[in-house]
This record gives sequence, structure tokens and C-alpha cells, in this order.
Amino acid sequence: MAVSDPEQAGLSPFGKKFVQYLDERGSGIFSATLCTRDLAGLQENLPETVKNCGPISTWVPQPDGSKIQFSSLFFGQYHLMPWVIEYHSELPDVAIDMRLRSATIQVSDLTAAVGRYRTVYGIPESRVQRTGGAARLELENSFLELKEADPEGLSTVEIEAPGRIIRLAFDNNSVEFAELSIP
Repeated sequence: MAVSDPEQAGLSPFGKKFVQYLDERGSGIFSATLCTRDLAGLQENLPETVKNCGPISTWVPQPDGSKIQFSSLFFGQYHLMPWVIEYHSELPDVAIDMRLRSATIQVSDLTAAVGRYRTVYGIPESRVQRTGGAARLELENSFLELKEADPEGLSTVEIEAPGRIIRLAFDNNSVEFAELSIP
């Protein structure tokens, strides 16, 4: 996610927080979002060790005067990546030329983490590949990679865009951006 129009983003409480974040941290992509049709069910299936904040309900105004209503669940602290969203209203038809390619998450206990992520995302065992201290969980159009390593938490996110891949790498509350060409 990124803000293209700070003035318009500031029209909602949700957008105001992002504008404030950009004022403090600078411009660029600042969040990765996962969608679900059952936010409450997802939250119920999270292990107690996964700290989360929410769900928080809000809305975003549209140019035609309508509002898109949704609820969000944040992992860790409010407005930190990644977070999960459930829409409560009809979404506008917007062409999106980017998609999540992968997310890599460091975990302390690979076997337990694979079980938790399979439950939360409804991934059958046949879509899990294990190699050494890692596991790849195939989603519909992307994948999650779990790596047994410290510290626990989100390590990288890759977003595929036309002709390039945007990689976000996380380390000690900092984010490194890189653009890679698609071979």
C-alpha cells in the first residue's frame, strides 16, 4: 500500500494515520495487506503467541461519495505489516496491476508454525513443501515461506508488478526496498 493523494487519504481516520506515518517515515510502499472473508474466524485460529491488535473497523471515502467499510487485524502493533482486512461493503471495480508473490516469515518452531499457518489459511498438506529448516506453503496465486530462524517475524515480502518485482526486507524495525527485473 502507498498513498497517492495525501489530501484525499486524510478524509478518513484510517487514511490520516497513514499520512502521519508518511510524514514521519518518508514516502514509498508502507504496508502489505492480506484479505479474508472471515476476520473473526482467522483471529480465533491464531495461536496465543501471535500478538495482534484489532479488529478495528473504519471506512474510506470514494470520489462518488460512497464509503468502503472494512475491519482490520494487525499483527504486532497497530499499523505494522502485515495486516489482514475484511471488506464489509462492495468494492469498486479497480484494475490492479500488482499482486503478492511471496512472504517469508522466520519462526522458532517450523513444525508448529506450519500447522498454525495451514489452519489459519486453510492450506491442505498436499500444498506444503518442506526442505531442511524451511517450508513453502502454496496459496492461490502466491506462497508463504517459513524459515526456522531468529528473530521470529516477517522477513521479506515480494510484490509482482508489470516487468518487475518489488522486494521489501524487514530488519530491526527498518524496511529495505529493492526493485528486481523479472527474468
